[in-house]
Amino acid sequence: MTKMTTRSTTNLTRLFDDCDENIYIRIVDKNLLEELTVDLLHLTNMEIITRWLKGEQRDKIASAMGLGAGTISAIISEWKAEIGIPNANTLRQFSTELRRLGITASQCVLGCRILGVLRKLRVDEENLESFVSQVYT
Repeated sequence: MTKMTTRSTTNLTRLFDDCDENIYIRIVDKNLLEELTVDLLHLTNMEIITRWLKGEQRDKIASAMGLGAGTISAIISEWKAEIGIPNANTLRQFSTELRRLGITASQCVLGCRILGVLRKLRVDEENLESFVSQVYT
């Protein structure tokens, strides 16, 4: 009987050890799942904001991403509150203007740098075309 009790106790201890390990694994997996969920939500929010900055309409974003229009509005409103509504609206206006002009942000930056160099050379915008034609002809 003593052997049986020891064996039973040993089996019971092993069972609890296994349970503790499973609980730990579940906790680790739960934390991992929470991290993955947070990362996925962050990526989804960034995609929504990127689409909005590109000038896409809220309903089109909602449809493309399989979300409700109210959810899209809430995410954009939260982002606007974080960076400041005037800044968010200005960024969107700038982004849509670049798209309308058919240039990238990098091309815009390059143009600004060139304009800065020309201003240092005291070339004003009115004489820019004649200056360039004199230099390159």
